Amino acid sequence: MAEEAPREVMATADVEARSETTPQPAGISSRLGTLLVVVTGLLVITLTPTITYFVIRSAAQPRVPDVAPAASETRAGALPSGAGMLELNPILVNIAQTKATRILKLQVQLVVSDATLADDLKAQALPLLTDRVIQVARRKTLEDLEGTQGTDALKRDILSELNAVLKDRGAIVDIYFKEFLIQ
Repeated sequence: MAEEAPREVMATADVEARSETTPQPAGISSRLGTLLVVVTGLLVITLTPTITYFVIRSAAQPRVPDVAPAASETRAGALPSGAGMLELNPILVNIAQTKATRILKLQVQLVVSDATLADDLKAQALPLLTDRVIQVARRKTLEDLEGTQGTDALKRDILSELNAVLKDRGAIVDIYFKEFLIQ
């Protein structure tokens, strides 16, 4: 039994030597914990803006209805069925009460109730329509033309003047300004 005692001492010395050379499991877990925190932080930093972008983008897109609207339920700004477009030549006028120091440049597109009427007007009455637009625009002052209210008022005035010219031949449904410039 005397021989067995030194083996136990050597075995315990061997275990102690191994534990000193191998890293402690607590040190490994603290490094892994730090690495896990850093990786998680990077994922949160990169994924949060990406997810936010796609959520906002999907919320901002208009929902398309599954059923097409009936003919009487056309959207505002949509062309009525059978309507035609008529583009007037560019118009350049002096703005009222500016002593010819300020000008208004317009390029007007008319939405006509009937496509055949648009063709007839283009062939026969384009100079008359252009003249009436010039007359309406020349009466406007700089204050009259300011802001969206000014452009909307100009559109209404042009629309009523041109529809008075057309009388029973048809109607101008809407007016678009392709160019609206005040200098």
